[in-house]
Amino acid sequence: MHWRWDQGRLDYFRFDMIKRIAGVLCSLENVPLGAQPDPLRANLVLKTALPFAPEHYKVWRNYKRVFGCCLLAADIDGRMICTEICHRIAASSPNDMSADAYFGQFIRRFYYPSPIFEGYTNKEKQYFPVCAILKLLLARLRSGQQPNVTIDEIVKLVVANNCTGEEPIEHYATLTLQPYTPATDEIRQIRELVRFVSQISILKWVQPHLYLDVETGNPAALRYVEKLAQPDKHERKPDSAHELLELGKTGDLRIVPLIPSPAGDADLMFSEGKPKRVTHLRYERSAKLRDFFFATKHTPFLCDMCSLDVTLRYPWTTNLLEVHHLLPLASPLRIEERRTSLSELVGICPNCHKATHLYYKRWLDDNEQDDFASYQEAREVYNLAKNSIHN
Repeated sequence: MHWRWDQGRLDYFRFDMIKRIAGVLCSLENVPLGAQPDPLRANLVLKTALPFAPEHYKVWRNYKRVFGCCLLAADIDGRMICTEICHRIAASSPNDMSADAYFGQFIRRFYYPSPIFEGYTNKEKQYFPVCAILKLLLARLRSGQQPNVTIDEIVKLVVANNCTGEEPIEHYATLTLQPYTPATDEIRQIRELVRFVSQISILKWVQPHLYLDVETGNPAALRYVEKLAQPDKHERKPDSAHELLELGKTGDLRIVPLIPSPAGDADLMFSEGKPKRVTHLRYERSAKLRDFFFATKHTPFLCDMCSLDVTLRYPWTTNLLEVHHLLPLASPLRIEERRTSLSELVGICPNCHKATHLYYKRWLDDNEQDDFASYQEAREVYNLAKNSIHN
């Protein structure tokens, strides 16, 4: 079974961008896709600032696989119908779908042969690619190895061995590298699928490895990953559009990562149980993300906010700085060669970190916002807090 994805469009697959796309699609629910002018283009370009090129083709014709891969919408009798997941992602309330809840749904449901691509049938054997990758990572973790995997290993261990994702974790510990002749662009498509799902907080993509980022001493987190690696099967619809709507049902939103409780009162005040902010805190506490971030810094011991050199102040320590994610809504799609989304992070001391969360909370409350509208707005508010410090 060859693995497929809609390659070359990673900017459209960022979770913060998926939310914007979902909002537009829901606002145009039931629109005739053959209408003139194009019923989707103007609003999508306005809300996302993405080109949706080329302009001489209808957006649905060129991007229906993007919408399908994201489990957002299907063409039913010439009209666009949004999935339950699409409506939940588009919501702007404390009960909307967080990045982790969304990717938790996707991982357990995405399979081949997929209704998103040509050649779909509900009669063939199912293959759950991301479940298989998670089981390979779990097998390595259980055997005392580093829980990471390269694209080449995914191809030669999982794809070449015809793994379905339904096998027990123990099966993945027995796999051996096998020769494999990929279809055209299959390697690239596998890489972009991996980079897409790495937006869930338990995974980190740093070229050339995908890391499982959970604490080995946290049994609840490990149980969650094991549950996440179990395919969510149902009786498949014979029609691809109706099957896509079935995949887009919200299902069990209780299946979300189990993480340590926020560390202090400031975090509790900032998160207030909101899924997006809890996800934000979860990213900040990622040991892998911290390691990757500080490896790129020329001054890894200097607080970005108060300029404290923590190694001079506390010479018996190594590095007390914490990683702060500027934008709670941001989804770090990739840390490609330790560059891209690392620009959204700053290293600050524990006191400044807690104070920043409190400043965020006050600013959002004063402006009657649930979260920041953009990375730029979050950066501006962070700088307001930084400039308000009395050194």
